[in-house]
Amino acid sequence: LDPSALTGLPFATTIAVIPERADVAEVAASYRAVGSEVAIFAGDLPQGATASDLEIAFQSYHSALPEAVAFTGAATADFQRSALMAQHLTQLLSVEGMGFVGYDQGLNPVRRAAERAKLPYASVDKLFGPSEDNSGTLGRELDRAAFAAGQRGSVVVAIPTTPEAITGLMAWAASPAAAGVALAPV
Repeated sequence: LDPSALTGLPFATTIAVIPERADVAEVAASYRAVGSEVAIFAGDLPQGATASDLEIAFQSYHSALPEAVAFTGAATADFQRSALMAQHLTQLLSVEGMGFVGYDQGLNPVRRAAERAKLPYASVDKLFGPSEDNSGTLGRELDRAAFAAGQRGSVVVAIPTTPEAITGLMAWAASPAAAGVALAPV
């Protein structure tokens, strides 16, 4: 999706940006200019990567997105599942004053490492997949998330930046179902 479509949202969000983009600085600046947060969306490291490899990759990501407030990646990434990688990553994030957006799965080593390091951590409660980006499915799932947020105080959802998903989000945000919900960045 063209980045300008996301800068037109009538509410602030957290937008995860792939740091290897050729236009990463311009895209991130355009999101920040409209009040959205920028997070680093990291790809997975090669099989057998070490903590040193993670540190080198992180420095490259942070260099590309120095104003990022958080770090995230795919739910299947090694740094989401490996206790050693999670511990090293939380140390790197702590030094930079960044938070982590992860996924509650398995033993959740990232959450445990973040708690030990007193690092801000948010867990994605609902991750929308490609088959859920139509407005009907998205609307029903956002209704469920809003209900859960009413019970727990907050819910984090991750939505793909496809035209269908953003259109569905906009339609839901303008609907009566969203009236009692404060859409906000992580």
